[in-house]
Amino acid sequence: MAEDGAVLRRILLAKALATRGARSVAAGDQVGRVVALIELHASIETTLRAIVIKRNLGADGSSDPGFVEMIRLIAKDSSAPKLPVLPEIKRINARRNSALHHAETLDQVTLDEYVRITRQFITESFSRFFSIDADQLSELEHVSDPTLKDLISIARELSTKGKVEVAISLLRLVLRLAAESCLAGLDGATLVGAG
Repeated sequence: MAEDGAVLRRILLAKALATRGARSVAAGDQVGRVVALIELHASIETTLRAIVIKRNLGADGSSDPGFVEMIRLIAKDSSAPKLPVLPEIKRINARRNSALHHAETLDQVTLDEYVRITRQFITESFSRFFSIDADQLSELEHVSDPTLKDLISIARELSTKGKVEVAISLLRLVLRLAAESCLAGLDGATLVGAG
């Protein structure tokens, strides 16, 4: 993946927020629904910010654009792909504002629809703006060592197959190898108290 760190962190965060929002919807109570809406909205907003950063929009540094301004900046960029489900994400933004500022209640059916819209938005946005398959994206993108990445993938697969003890042992090895790699790269003079 060729994304820089700032954009990649936002993309990963947006996906995680969307996943958490979908889980929070399942909580079923009114507070859980508001939390779900906030998480879904934050997922969309984080994706918009990643697009703005990637395309270097609003780079004058004069402000930190909000939700509506980021949409405007992206739409104004004639070379940018179109934002997916634009009317729907604007509706989610308005509903989030109403829920937070006016204590409006949310029904389960509406939130289920917002989960679907958010998933569609991030899936299509990741594809259009970053050439990334959202379903294939994982925190492993942060791991640069191919051996560690492979070992983590194997541990994840073992865990899903119910072989949790083996997965844990493998992850202990990953931690030890990662720690050794970090320590090997340090100069003794950089350690606290070294001199």
